[in-house]
Amino acid sequence: MIKRQSNMDYNQKRERCGQYMEALEEERRKIHVFQRELPLCLDLVNQGTYAYIPKLQYYTNKITILLILYQQN
Repeated sequence: MIKRQSNMDYNQKRERCGQYMEALEEERRKIHVFQRELPLCLDLVNQGTYAYIPKLQYYTNKITILLILYQQN
């Protein structure tokens, strides 16, 4: 049986992605002060942030599509 994802499921996932990205951004600011000493750490945090951007966009797009479909019914 295929489980249908609800708007709430995507909202929760989008919220979690957003919180994770905020946490990564906070860590990036901390590491940025020591950029010379921790260049690889800064690169890893930046890669993590960039990896979550498509996920956040995906969930946002899904929510938008579900809202449009809901309004049409």
